[in-house]
Amino acid sequence: MPNPISNLAETPVVILCGGKGIVIDDSGLRTNKALIQVAGHAIVTWVMRHYVSAGFRNFILATGFQSDKLVDMLKSNHGATLNGDVQSLLLAGTRCSVSIVTTPDNATTGDRLKACRPYLRGADYFCTSYSDTLSDVNLTELCRFHLFGGQIASLVAAEYPVRFRILGMRLGDDTRVRGFATKPVIEMAPINGGFYLFNHAIFDERYLGVSQDNLVLENEVLDRLSADGQLRAFCHKGRWQTLDCERDLIPLSQIAASIPT
Repeated sequence: MPNPISNLAETPVVILCGGKGIVIDDSGLRTNKALIQVAGHAIVTWVMRHYVSAGFRNFILATGFQSDKLVDMLKSNHGATLNGDVQSLLLAGTRCSVSIVTTPDNATTGDRLKACRPYLRGADYFCTSYSDTLSDVNLTELCRFHLFGGQIASLVAAEYPVRFRILGMRLGDDTRVRGFATKPVIEMAPINGGFYLFNHAIFDERYLGVSQDNLVLENEVLDRLSADGQLRAFCHKGRWQTLDCERDLIPLSQIAASIPT
């Protein structure tokens, strides 16, 4: 049987690029986070380059708000030819495939991931990330961790000053996520770092089944996975930053500097 780790070029990477955007400057206008410039490039392309540096070549962008601007950016800046289901994109000197899956502006993260399901058939597993979060996490080791763990889902647990839901984890060798704290309770804690791997069972009725709509990936879906013992955490003590406001651009630029261009 082929080693799935050696076939990362065919492994799909879903990047959630929707959302309502944020106001990042004095213009008062909302911008899709994926399009906000970090170190001279749209942040979503830094996310993709991180995956490219690990060997991934197959991207699925689940877009929403300002989807047309995202497509225009890929055409103008990265030589994208967007005229079919499987499209071509040049990143860090590497030719990649990219599929654009347009979803409603108000779709939840669960809805966006469900919309990508037709593009995921045939893959043993797939990655999922957000378009506004950078890290130096080792993606190859994350895949290895997921494949040999046997659970439906894995996520990166990043250490960060708490502004997010804290992961309920036991110290030691047990990497299962047992739940989430609803409020920040300490200054530093492991939080959901937004880099996931899923098996296709994520689309079962219990989680993202076709009869369920408006589920939020980060809330109901992860809660159910953790309650079922189907979610593991890959602990990352390196750099991690998400984009919520202008002050986040400096640490994001520092992480971007370590990603091959």
